[in-house]
Amino acid sequence: MKYNYLIYATIAATVMLSSCHSRKKAVAADTYVPGMTAPVDNSAVASQTGADTYAAWTSVQMPVKVKVTAPKNISLSGTLKMVAGESVSMSLRYLGLMEVGTLYADKDSVLIVSKMLDLYFSESVAELQKRSGMSFADMQDILLGRKALPDRFSGSGSPISITFAAPKDTEVGPVSPSVDVEAKVKNKTMALTISNTLDRAAWNGPMTITRPAIGRGMTRVTLDKVLALLSSL
Repeated sequence: MKYNYLIYATIAATVMLSSCHSRKKAVAADTYVPGMTAPVDNSAVASQTGADTYAAWTSVQMPVKVKVTAPKNISLSGTLKMVAGESVSMSLRYLGLMEVGTLYADKDSVLIVSKMLDLYFSESVAELQKRSGMSFADMQDILLGRKALPDRFSGSGSPISITFAAPKDTEVGPVSPSVDVEAKVKNKTMALTISNTLDRAAWNGPMTITRPAIGRGMTRVTLDKVLALLSSL
C-alpha cells in the first residue's frame, strides 16, 4: 500500500499541472494564461530579471526534485531531460534509491510507467489541454522555470496558481530554480514544488529521449481514478 501511494503521488505531481477545469475569465492584454501565445515583448521579464530576452535552447538535462506538500507530504528526486518542442523525460526516485516511475511526454501524450508496480498512466495532451488550457509548450516552460512572471496563471476565479521563484541567470537566459503549483481538485487543495539544480544543468547537447515501454500485463491508471484518489486523501 505504501508503494502504491508513492506511484500515485508521482502521477498526481504530474497531472496536477493539467487536471483542473479552468473557468473562463476576462484577460488583460499583458496577462499570459495557459494556451495563449507567449508575449513577444520581454520587457516585463527584463524588469524583474535584468535580462533583455531569453536565449534559445534545444535540450537540457539536470537533477530535479518534486515535493508534494498537500494533501500529503512526499518528496521525490530524479533527472529531468527535455528536447525543446519535442519531448520530456523525468525519472523519479524515493529517498534517492527506489525508482518510483518514469514520466514521458511529447506533443501527443503524457505517459508514466512504473515497472516496479506494473502500473502505467497514459493520457493525450489534447485531453489535458482541454481541461486546463495548457499546451505541451506550457508544460515545458513550467518544468524549465521559464517565462518567470510570478503568479501568471493566478487570478480571480482561476483554480490553479503557478508561482516562479526569483530567476537565476543561465547560459540560456533567466530561469527560475523552483516553481510552486497549487490547484483545486474537487474542493481539495493540491500543492507541489518543482526544483531544478541549475548549476548542474547541461544545455544544448545532443539528446535522444526514448518513450518507455508499457510491459505486458501492466494495469492502466486512468485520470479519473487519480482524481478520485486525490479527492479522497
